[in-house]
Amino acid sequence: MFTRKYIELQAAEALSHAFRHHGEASVMVIGFDDYPALVEQVGEAKVAELGLKFARLVSGKIRREDSLGHFEPARFAIVAPGTTPAACITFSDRVRRAVAE
Repeated sequence: MFTRKYIELQAAEALSHAFRHHGEASVMVIGFDDYPALVEQVGEAKVAELGLKFARLVSGKIRREDSLGHFEPARFAIVAPGTTPAACITFSDRVRRAVAE
């Protein structure tokens, strides 16, 4: 999984390319709500394990040209070149449903 620094570089490139070519690009940050309470409830090791499972689930749903990286504790960022905000919302809904299952 990519680092935050790499994801930030990918986002800058995607947004710059979209601007130059009048295209689209989306950056989405997803993760767990109320991280401190989750750590308190199940422990940091378990939250880290859940984070890895979540990242695997998300990585199986993104396109080859998208980039997934660890953004901050329990938060992941996806850089999606050529993706409209509406498509980004649709994708986040698919991820939310997959996690709920």
